[in-house]
Amino acid sequence: MDQIPAGGSRLSLVGFENISLIDRLATEPGWGVMDPAEAHKNRVVFYSMKGGVGRSTALGVCAWALAEQGRRVMVLDLDLESPGLSASLLPDDRQPKFGITDWLVEDLVENGDQVFEDMVATSELSRNGDIFVVPAHGADPGEYVAKLGRVWMPKMDDQGHRHSWPQRLKRLLEKLEKQWRPDVVLIDSRAGIDDVASACVTALGANLILLFAIDGDQTWSAYRVLFHHWNRSASADTIQSRLQMVAAMVPETDRVAYLDGFRERSWTIFSDDDIRSILGPHVPALSKVEVRQCYGEKANPDRYPDMSTFEGLLKNGAKPYDIWRAVLVRQVRDQVRDQNRLGGPTDSWQNSVAWVSDNPEFVARAFKEADDANSNSEKRILFVFDALDRTTSNWGDMDQIISGLLRLVLDLKSYRRFHGKVFLREDQ
Repeated sequence: MDQIPAGGSRLSLVGFENISLIDRLATEPGWGVMDPAEAHKNRVVFYSMKGGVGRSTALGVCAWALAEQGRRVMVLDLDLESPGLSASLLPDDRQPKFGITDWLVEDLVENGDQVFEDMVATSELSRNGDIFVVPAHGADPGEYVAKLGRVWMPKMDDQGHRHSWPQRLKRLLEKLEKQWRPDVVLIDSRAGIDDVASACVTALGANLILLFAIDGDQTWSAYRVLFHHWNRSASADTIQSRLQMVAAMVPETDRVAYLDGFRERSWTIFSDDDIRSILGPHVPALSKVEVRQCYGEKANPDRYPDMSTFEGLLKNGAKPYDIWRAVLVRQVRDQVRDQNRLGGPTDSWQNSVAWVSDNPEFVARAFKEADDANSNSEKRILFVFDALDRTTSNWGDMDQIISGLLRLVLDLKSYRRFHGKVFLREDQ
């Protein structure tokens, strides 16, 4: 039975124990099967969801910087469908005769060794170390498009064993490391949820996977799709903490604000339940943390007031401190036994805030009861406040809004299981 999943992705079925779906794809091994990191090897994958974000340029700069420190650096251009990294590291007259696609094609007919010695060239950019460049194709690409149609093919060895193209690619990498003995291997991956990218990220035993991103909804949405797939597959226990976000295309102006926003989105995506369930087995504390969004970009009128409601509350004389406490009361309401008495009204924010203001003792009891309930289960609650610029369009009120929120967060320090995280812009 253990051999049945070979070559396929194992997906768990929610609600069914000891039942898995084995998903076999036309291309393999797919994003759901991740090889463990290779011990005593330094392999770094440069990956992005979108092209044109400076990923390959960053790799070239890293290669040069490491070589300047006296390192032996090997660079693999595995963006096979959009090659060109080698052109930035090697002049035309130093391009090797063959490349990765040539080896993958020739390996199918046992001719890989015939091209192996002529597929690596040394860049002259560094004077202190070495940069070994392995291009996607050689100086004369030949029928490159036709070659690409063959590189994905599996191979049968003399014993009848089948080797997928990612397995053949990993064998090439191991041969290159044995021959050239680099201190570190930098791998330029194809962008997107692509077959080549899948091999780079999941099948080469990388120790570090750099996820390049620009701060935009398309980028974060795409990464969530990928993280969700990892969560459902059997690869969750091998991903550990090998992923690291990299801010790409950082603008020259408003850099601080941009990076603050990028960190917020990165933190938010890794705080999603799916992602924490991946990392939980390796960071046990995460499995006992529940993240509750108390303010954010997406409208959630049952959890927190939108801008027009917030401004209306302020106009009617509500104190920002009471507004934030009303938000928190709704967050812990499900953990209070007598919700009618201690939970406060939920029919409108006007009534919720008024009740909080008029019943400070009941509010304190509600918080204490919820904190005790979490203490019994050893659970911690992290209350997250983000996108605070959407509380009001009147920046004259912003100081009071932030002041009231920070006062509430300080109040949380008196509880054992409650914690607050506030994302503030530099101008707030």
